[in-house]
Amino acid sequence: MVVASAVALTAMAARAIVRATGVSARTTRRWMGWWRGPFTETSPFVDLSARLVPALMRSRLPASLLERFSGDPAERVAKLLGFLAPLTTASCPTDRAG
Repeated sequence: MVVASAVALTAMAARAIVRATGVSARTTRRWMGWWRGPFTETSPFVDLSARLVPALMRSRLPASLLERFSGDPAERVAKLLGFLAPLTTASCPTDRAG
């Protein structure tokens, strides 16, 4: 009964995510695995984590990270994307003044 209930809750949550975002549950699980796994080993995350008190809740990433940025939701997302830019340098052109 406990296992069946837990599975049912997970399935309902997955359907809710798909309805709210249009992103498949499989893709969402993959993304959440990245946030809570490989991302936590990146230099930007390690550097930021060392400076934050209280510590980020890894089980709540990326929400626990978004909560640390100031501004309205759109500004927070923009700041998070800026924070993540070093991890995606191939898709983020270098600023070339002049």
